[in-house]
Parts: sequence; structure tokens; C-alpha cells
Amino acid sequence: MWAIIISWVVSAVLIVVIGVWVGWRVTGHVSGLLIDARGRYSLTHLQVALWTIVIMSVVSGTAAGRICHALPPLDFDIPGEVLAVMGISLGSGVLTTAAKTNKDATRPESVAASPSGS
Repeated sequence: MWAIIISWVVSAVLIVVIGVWVGWRVTGHVSGLLIDARGRYSLTHLQVALWTIVIMSVVSGTAAGRICHALPPLDFDIPGEVLAVMGISLGSGVLTTAAKTNKDATRPESVAASPSGS
């Protein structure tokens, strides 16, 4: 059991480090993964990032822990409810981004920090 917990923590830290690195490479900020196209911190980006970190680290940690115990690494089930919650999170992220993009395009003067509104 400890192998799975340690693998999970290592996976979570690795995924966070990769996310920070990608955000830094794209925007020049350590928290760049959380910044939207308008240059503002986005709760949608935070929600998607957190769900991705939690689910991906649990899956990769469980697989790595099972390897340590000489078990088949992918012989476990992910509950459908967990996948549904992550799907809802990703779907709401896509819809929110689409709504913000539409608002930027149709009414740029009413959007704070919009590049076209300045």
C-alpha cells in the first residue's frame, strides 16, 4: 500500500512540475498555466488543472505502485463517477472558454483586460 501512496505523491509532484514548466515556457510566469488568453487568472484553468493533477496522479501512481508489487500495472478500474466528474469539469471549461471568447469578440469594450478593448 505504501508503494502506491508514494508513487501517487511522486506522480502528483511530477505533474505539477511539468504544469509549472509549461506555464512558464508559454507565458513567462510560474503560474502561467492558470492565466487565460486575456492575461487574467482563470478559475476555469485552475479547475481543469486540479482535476487533471488529481486523476492523472492517482492513475499513474496506482500503476507504478502495482509494478512495485509485481502486479499487472493497468489491472484496476476507475469508477465511472470519477470519469463523469472530470468530464463535467472539462466540458464546463470548454463552454466557459467559448463564452469568454464570444464576449471578447462581440463586446470587447466591456471586457476587463481584453487586448482589443484597450
